Amino acid sequence: MAYEVELSKQAGRYLEKINRRTKERIICSLKEVIEDPLKGDIAKIKGVKGLFRKRVGDYRIIYTISFSEDKVSVVSIVPRGDAYK
Repeated sequence: MAYEVELSKQAGRYLEKINRRTKERIICSLKEVIEDPLKGDIAKIKGVKGLFRKRVGDYRIIYTISFSEDKVSVVSIVPRGDAYK
């Protein structure tokens, strides 16, 4: 079952700014999330209810999952050092 993906403004802007190779890797990872949002290198973010992260090299995709609506909402795409601030 495929999930619908919704990017926040911040995530969309960041995705537009990064270089082409990194953008392709992140888009490929988002396609994996669409198929199964809990498969792969996924972890819950400690201390914040309902947030998950997916590692993509030195970047992190931070998102929430709505199982009732079959929807994944990407909150942010950030470099690893900024992901947990």
